[in-house]
Amino acid sequence: MRIDGEWRQCDDDIVRPMIRGQILTADGRWQPAEFPVDTGADCTVLSAALSSALGLMPIAPQGRLGGLGGTARSVALQAEIRLQRDTGGPVLFSGQFAAVVELEALDISVLGRDITGLFAVIVDQPSGTYVCSANDTATSSRRLDRTNRGQFSHHHDLRSDGRNERVRISL
Repeated sequence: MRIDGEWRQCDDDIVRPMIRGQILTADGRWQPAEFPVDTGADCTVLSAALSSALGLMPIAPQGRLGGLGGTARSVALQAEIRLQRDTGGPVLFSGQFAAVVELEALDISVLGRDITGLFAVIVDQPSGTYVCSANDTATSSRRLDRTNRGQFSHHHDLRSDGRNERVRISL
């Protein structure tokens, strides 16, 4: 399975590796979303603006997320993220994802290692290549356990029926 990204100039004039996707809204529509891939981010984080547009109710407060900009309050949302395979079929990532609650905390959602860790990620700006690639297997499983002060365990379950991939991410 391969998911192709692209190098795109963002609003701040910086060129970043981006993956276009969609997130299922509370009323069953697919909301377009762009994700820069942050190889240093432990988890996928949705911006406050995007999580508000999705209309999804928080399932739990998640505490504070930290990065170069400091820390921000966050909640956990049950969501489905849909990305596109190079062959045209969808790849669905279902699970709990973090969302910041303050608009100024994050201006764009970030695809983190809870998803990118399932792939070999190639980030090659000089050649214009940005690819997430995984072996096509009927079923594979991966577990990432974090035990540092109340952080969550993640269980990834990748399933394929030959046309569609589905990944369940549990916190």
